[in-house]
Amino acid sequence: MAYAAIELGGFASFIVDLAVSHPAEVRDVIGQELSAEIQLGGEDSYLPALQGLVNAETNVKRLLICRLLDEIKSWPNVLADETAKHWAQHLDKVLYILSDATTKTDREAVAKECINHYADDRAGPLAPIWLKGLFRFDAQKATQVLTDMLVDRNDSGVRRLAVEVFATLFGEQHAIVIELEDPAQHAEVIGQLVRLAYAFVRPTEDQVHDGVYSPDARDHAERARDALLLRLVDTPGLAARRVVQALASEEDFANLRYRLEMLNRQRTAADAEFDAYLPEAVTSLEDRLEAPPQERDGLFAIMQDRLEDIAHDLAHGDFTDRRTVQRIDEESEMQRTLARRLNELANGAYIVTREEEVADKKQTDIRLLAVTGGQKAVVEVKIAHKWSLAALGQALQDQLLGRYLRDAKCKAGCLLVTYHGKPKQWTHPVTGKRLSFPETFAYLREKARNIENESSSEVRIAVFGLDLTAPDSSA
Repeated sequence: MAYAAIELGGFASFIVDLAVSHPAEVRDVIGQELSAEIQLGGEDSYLPALQGLVNAETNVKRLLICRLLDEIKSWPNVLADETAKHWAQHLDKVLYILSDATTKTDREAVAKECINHYADDRAGPLAPIWLKGLFRFDAQKATQVLTDMLVDRNDSGVRRLAVEVFATLFGEQHAIVIELEDPAQHAEVIGQLVRLAYAFVRPTEDQVHDGVYSPDARDHAERARDALLLRLVDTPGLAARRVVQALASEEDFANLRYRLEMLNRQRTAADAEFDAYLPEAVTSLEDRLEAPPQERDGLFAIMQDRLEDIAHDLAHGDFTDRRTVQRIDEESEMQRTLARRLNELANGAYIVTREEEVADKKQTDIRLLAVTGGQKAVVEVKIAHKWSLAALGQALQDQLLGRYLRDAKCKAGCLLVTYHGKPKQWTHPVTGKRLSFPETFAYLREKARNIENESSSEVRIAVFGLDLTAPDSSA
């Protein structure tokens, strides 16, 4: 195989097929050409193999990850003025390719290299590119680096640097798009960038142009500042609303206070609207008298509704097998029994799975997957006489909140406790008071509400007591 640049700005179309059938050969030939070009990177603004890789399919880029990682580790920081622009241009392309093709482990390695190179020469010509790369691979750490760098807002040199950074990183051309999986982290990062932008690219100092003009770094920085604020305001979710509300009370945003509050209310109203039903959901509503849930609260409500149906059937059904279920003493068996009943009641609204591995390699008892929207809910099953009240309360905090509800798509859960008639009372973990079955679950439900409030309603948690005693027996 020989390398042939027969496509303008890209590889020949057959490279995609070759990458599948002969990956080693593609990696070696293109890799050697890349290294040879990069060795002469200061002499030319255009490197054909590098540009071809920028435009290549992701599976082709992945073949060259190790080669590019090696290249950035030895990337020169001390550069002549006449070559610095070329080196910066090539480095930006290499980091772009890596951001498009790397796995989580590789991304951590690239982020580390970006930090090391940036720390070696913060005032050098490549510093903005290394910082831009760090934002691509670890936006939280990059935001902290930028915050530490922009300390003195009255220092003219720092302010000039801030203008350059915001213009380079978030200006109109090749602006970085920050997307963090965790909504709270995403809102905090965007919010901090907005704070820095308004502190160092001050609206009172904005340039005013008459007629046609060529935008400079200051113009790009101003647009970046406005775009970041718009991005934050348009970010859905409670975490973003809280950050915007905090900005509205800060001095740098005094002139925007009432507008930010108004925009926050509008976004809150938009967030409260559920997604329009898809045609198949309308059909389901007509055929089954129930539309599949599309968001967290809908799935949370259906989960509780189905558990109520199970409880009613066990207590009052003509063919109840309550006594059989009451004899179950192993939680794994109870999980299977309840999972089967939930599956029978699904009515096309969700799919039931069991013991799915989640954060920290822990496994949920029962998981409900909404058939539309990708939302999930978990049910943690406990048999009452096997647990103290303190342990049940801890399960709410540690298992449901701490493990199972960390996934951005799984923010609804239920602690389901089956009561077989014993113990007759539980001991309050703080006061030592003896509590009946209803009092015990009132305590647990209050604890669940407190957890919801502390999370600012980012999670929904229910506590459900499945009473397996005879309906006329005392609790």
